[in-house]
Amino acid sequence: MATISVLSIDGGGIRGMIPAAFLNRLEQRTGHRVSDLFDYVAGTSTGGILALGLGANRPGCNSPYTAEQLVRLYRTEGRRIFSRSLLHFALALDNLNGPRFPEYGVDEVLKRYFGDTRLKDARTNVVVTAYAIEKRRPFFFRSWQAKAPATRRTHDFPVWEVARSTSAAPTFFPPFKATAADGKSYALIDGGVFANNPALCAWVEARDRHPRHEILVVSLGTGNESRAVHFNRAKRWGLAGWARPLIDVVFDGVSDTVHVQLDEILNPGDDRKYFRFQQDIPLAQQALDNTSPENLIALRRIGEALAHGKEFEDLCTQLGAIAAERAVLNQVA
Repeated sequence: MATISVLSIDGGGIRGMIPAAFLNRLEQRTGHRVSDLFDYVAGTSTGGILALGLGANRPGCNSPYTAEQLVRLYRTEGRRIFSRSLLHFALALDNLNGPRFPEYGVDEVLKRYFGDTRLKDARTNVVVTAYAIEKRRPFFFRSWQAKAPATRRTHDFPVWEVARSTSAAPTFFPPFKATAADGKSYALIDGGVFANNPALCAWVEARDRHPRHEILVVSLGTGNESRAVHFNRAKRWGLAGWARPLIDVVFDGVSDTVHVQLDEILNPGDDRKYFRFQQDIPLAQQALDNTSPENLIALRRIGEALAHGKEFEDLCTQLGAIAAERAVLNQVA
């Protein structure tokens, strides 16, 4: 029985450099692209951008981006994505009276990188999270629904709009309206408000579609924060005081909870079917929008350091076996 492989990538702003660097090492080590190693690629926010870049065809090409190319995206486009004018700073009162960053920088980059590619063009199964603020419910972009004749018009979206929707983090960027092929629009924000670590969502999707298969889940974090929320300060906070810390608390709490749940479900014994690559990161690297060259170098080193050791080698062995098994099945077919 074939094993279904699932890759999940957390949200985390510019810290998406960490999983991008990890996946670059994984592609180098295995000799396979992410879209060939994994049956499902899921992502939230910056992880959603990575999932789309790694799982959907590039504009005008019959292949997705490599992880190395997405490492370059963070290095060369990070400052453009997280950019704002002095006028925007003044009108938004920094961040008190509006989103920290306007949409024009991130929109420009995503349009340039994804062009007119649509979700139905994905090379592997891609699932990306967002949250529908007008309907007040989780919203999932699923590439297999975008491909299916029965649901294509209602579930197929431009890839750049999917990327923009999943990364519309409250207080950082404005919400976004994504428009499906049938013309219907949805007002969306960052899926991190309910699934900053989308590994459990991805596992459920794979299990529902392949109930008789074993499922291997690989979950990549963007670094654990260590900044404490001090009681003596927090007890005096109202809406203004809690706005920024609450986002961090929600995102971190959700990610850690999903990790504990999947570890208990999928790793009850010695036969590992769940890998989580995550580590604490220094305070200097914890900002979601620090695009300085020094910070990007440090984040890349963290991601590359995760791609070492027995756990990484065990993962490469399992993925290699899955790839070989898949190649045999394709030859028989």
